[in-house]
Amino acid sequence: MIRQIKAITRSETAQLFFSPIAWLVIVLFSFQSYSNFTSNLISIAGDQDMYGMASNITQTLFAGIRGLFPSVLNYLYLYMPIVTMGLMSKEFSSGSIKLLYSSPVTPFQIILGKFRSMAIFSAILLSVLLPGIVYAAFAVEKLDIGLIICGLCGIYLLLCTYSAIGLFMSSLTGYQIVAALLTLGAFSFLETLGSLGQNVEFLRQATYWASISGRATQFIDGLVSSEDLAYFVLAIGLFLSFSIFLLQYRRDGKKWLCAVKYVGSILIVLFVGVLTSNPWLTVYYDATRNKDNTITDTSRRIIERLDGPLSITTYVNLSDYSAWLGAPSVISDDIKRYKKFMRFKPDIKMEYVYFYDEPYANEDYESEDRMPTLETAQKFAKGFGIPFRKVLTPEEIRARIDLVPEDNSIVKLVESSDGRKTFLRMYDDFTRIPEEREIAAAVRRLLEPAIAAGFVSGDGERDIYSISDEGYAGMSTSRTGREALVNQGFDVRQVNRETVDTVGNLDIIVLADARSELDPEVRDYVFRHLDRGGNMLLTIEPGDAQYVADILDYMDIRVLPDEILCEDSDYAPELIPALVSFYGRDLSYMLPPGLTVTMPGCAAVDYVMSDEWEAIPVAISPDGTRTLCMALTRNVGGREQRIVVLGDSDCLGNMEMTVNRKNLPAMNQFFSTGIFNWLSDGRYPVDVRRPAPVDNNIALTPSDAEIVAFIFKWVLTALLVAAGCIIVIRRQRC
Repeated sequence: MIRQIKAITRSETAQLFFSPIAWLVIVLFSFQSYSNFTSNLISIAGDQDMYGMASNITQTLFAGIRGLFPSVLNYLYLYMPIVTMGLMSKEFSSGSIKLLYSSPVTPFQIILGKFRSMAIFSAILLSVLLPGIVYAAFAVEKLDIGLIICGLCGIYLLLCTYSAIGLFMSSLTGYQIVAALLTLGAFSFLETLGSLGQNVEFLRQATYWASISGRATQFIDGLVSSEDLAYFVLAIGLFLSFSIFLLQYRRDGKKWLCAVKYVGSILIVLFVGVLTSNPWLTVYYDATRNKDNTITDTSRRIIERLDGPLSITTYVNLSDYSAWLGAPSVISDDIKRYKKFMRFKPDIKMEYVYFYDEPYANEDYESEDRMPTLETAQKFAKGFGIPFRKVLTPEEIRARIDLVPEDNSIVKLVESSDGRKTFLRMYDDFTRIPEEREIAAAVRRLLEPAIAAGFVSGDGERDIYSISDEGYAGMSTSRTGREALVNQGFDVRQVNRETVDTVGNLDIIVLADARSELDPEVRDYVFRHLDRGGNMLLTIEPGDAQYVADILDYMDIRVLPDEILCEDSDYAPELIPALVSFYGRDLSYMLPPGLTVTMPGCAAVDYVMSDEWEAIPVAISPDGTRTLCMALTRNVGGREQRIVVLGDSDCLGNMEMTVNRKNLPAMNQFFSTGIFNWLSDGRYPVDVRRPAPVDNNIALTPSDAEIVAFIFKWVLTALLVAAGCIIVIRRQRC
């Protein structure tokens, strides 16, 4: 049996490489691949020459958006139908299939022998990339070999799957062109299969698993999962079985038996495949050096601390214009994003609830011309394929959960087994969806109390709900702002004369831009907070220091009376491009030295030396002569108390958080987040940093890169053309 398979493999492989088609595919594949590879080499060499450094070169060369492996996927599916179209169809068209039927070989041996020849061809095709990989290993310092090997394995498995599909399609007809078109159609069908049946719950998981889309992408990213491995093995086995069944039918003529085998094979493969996608049964291996496809150790420790199952319920208001973020067609992709967490906590359950209610977040909500709420929901439900009888009414959803504080927008409710709850929201940025940092922060809130941050209000201080230029909503309470405190683990409250008796003990008090004397009760609360060692952020506008003079005296801080000006700036003199000092890195990883913070009108702060407080300059003027933000620490009851005094309030306002000025790359949002990271003792935002890439240097100049590009694109291509011509011509002479 093995001898017959090997004989068929040798014969088929020889025929492949004696034909010009196989060599044409190899030459085109080589030229296209190295065109992409060398263009990236030239780009990286140019960046290094111009800026003195490159970064994460392995990712850029091989796995990034413009990397070699993703580009290979863009045209690989076009080549395989050409190579596989004659595997069986030539046997039917020439009549040689009758000889095979009469010979002592079985359909199993025929199909397996031909598939093995294609597996060999696929390996040879990929070996064309080896010279470039070997060169990169010598040229790039500390190349991430694990990522490259994993990517090659994924592409090879995809090639083998394409081969099995092409072999089956070639078994259907004696016309090679028809076989090629059928193969291309099968590739397209499997690519789009994941979008079919997504509106039907019991079909969703089966069709999504059956889709070939993205299967090799995870390998290219450096992640091996048992689910993807099982998919390739099952898909290859399924189409090889189809081919064997078809040959048996053509020889024996038992149509009903063939049909039963087809249906049975599909059902078995789908059952086993869906089973392998179960989080409890899925095994992963991250081949990247820095484990880029795995949640960070911080997130892992957080998720593993949670006892019992975790439920994530997505509430989708079909009257909200953002409802598409929770449409049935995206549910499978949404669940996939949480598999990084399911890897360490497989009992995460995800549910999707559809309802309609007043869409307060819609921009045209108060417009008289807007479509009625019910009608909007009905149109969305029809477009998404959701039976409207399954959509909860306003009364039904309000009886279940109050989403009015969330403006009835799409939101995820994260709930632990003991009933603790918190929200995960969608954000007004490029990605829109919660990422690792936000998910980890939400889970941590279920495990421990949130950081309670109280903003003093009521006497002209900055309003945490205002969306005006000087308001503080963007950095504190904006539910659609990813960096807002409410989305990063903080519980934001207001402290004023009405709430001072009920607000309780806070972790952080924020007193921003006091414009009058504090209410006596609020003032007493602030001092009690300071006396017990609570942390604080105090921001002051120039000329207003007298309103918080007693607090400044308490901290031994002095605010200089004059407003700082920057006369040589291209902007208004009062717009100061402050810089985070060298000491910023000692406070928070989010305060790197040299970070620019725009301060439109600010005062310098100074520290009166004392034995009680230790002062650390956080932000300084561009000339380095004045301190604009000071951090203070002292020990109270065995705990470090942390205070930040900032000589400007506008730098944390909505405008400075979002404005873009030419030649002035401000990072005010990052600065704000860094300040609160330090004030929260580093708990929030959750630190999801990864080790910095080490493959940041390439031994290649731009001129050298041009030479290398010429060698790989033209010389290597010419050698392959010559080799193909010699082999094909010599074969024809024999």
